[in-house]
Amino acid sequence: MTATHKRIITAILCILAVIVTVYTFAVTENISAYFTDKDTKDNVLSVGCNTIEIIEDYQPPEELKAGISFHKDVRIKNTGECSCYARVKAVFTDCDIMPYCTIDYNTNDFVYNETDGYYYCKKSLAKGEISDSLMTTVTISNDVPSENLKDFDILLYAESYQAYGSDNYETAWQNFQRNKSLI
Repeated sequence: MTATHKRIITAILCILAVIVTVYTFAVTENISAYFTDKDTKDNVLSVGCNTIEIIEDYQPPEELKAGISFHKDVRIKNTGECSCYARVKAVFTDCDIMPYCTIDYNTNDFVYNETDGYYYCKKSLAKGEISDSLMTTVTISNDVPSENLKDFDILLYAESYQAYGSDNYETAWQNFQRNKSLI
């Protein structure tokens, strides 16, 4: 083998070494880029904000006696940002007078649930909307014993649940119960 052949072979080996090195670097760079590439995306989550307010127009009687009626108009106002369903519970502070009182509950727009004691508003309330009256009048029976005639209050407690994802009040409150158990 002549010196010229040795130089040619050495040149070819050097070129091959450079090609292998460049190829290895290119492949490794691509693989490295593949394994180290990253991208971010912000997921914006918002919490539904449904708040309600009990609106009550109450005119107590001047004197508590048998056979009288007095005005107690109870409505619910959606003060939140999204539509919601509402439920209301009315509780007497004196159990002795309760059996002698009649309340004209609105059973067209509200449904009573004997299990939990709530009146459920059938329709969802949009932002700023006020429900129909749950009740307007309380009447004390003529046959109430005088010992049961003592001052009492009817306390109101109300809750709401967002309407989004629910076709009706029943579905909404079922979702509420299901989600409540996850907490």
